[in-house]
Amino acid sequence: CDHLKAVGSYTEGGDADPYALPDRLTSIQEETFYGCTRLSSVKIGPNVTDIWHWAFAYCYSLGQNYTDESGVTYGVYFDEGSRLRYIHQGAFQKCIVLDNITLPDTLEHIGPNAFQECTAIMERNGRKEYVGLKDLVLPDSVKSIGEKAFMYCFTLDTLSIPATVETIEDKAFYSCSHLKDLEF
Repeated sequence: CDHLKAVGSYTEGGDADPYALPDRLTSIQEETFYGCTRLSSVKIGPNVTDIWHWAFAYCYSLGQNYTDESGVTYGVYFDEGSRLRYIHQGAFQKCIVLDNITLPDTLEHIGPNAFQECTAIMERNGRKEYVGLKDLVLPDSVKSIGEKAFMYCFTLDTLSIPATVETIEDKAFYSCSHLKDLEF
């Protein structure tokens, strides 16, 4: 395993919580953690350049932030010095409790359906409420946002799109019904 560069299928006994990926990884392959419903935290190392199709899709608990004993907050966390360039199709689709993600300043492309349906209706304290992605600041490095990238993110209410974005494909923010603060 010393020369491991990419993770394929997740085979370490099913769901895990939390999970820090080795710093030597350069990509997270297709469907690696697909459907790991208990996975609530992941630390993505600095050498990962690509998160491939549906790598974390349907990880219903992913994004529940917590703070460890040293004061570091986790959820989906990109290591300092991240080289991430591309989040591919459906990479975080249906991560319904993903409420906060700080994208690295090397990210150039957000693929189709990358964060589609990162919203759910849950019951809390006897009331039904939406949970999911709320505020999003895209880094100045982003050049393109794929088709349906944030479709059905009902809880998204604040969005900042940098001047570097050249392409926003069809329905990228379709049915983001709570979006009220948009900055270009």
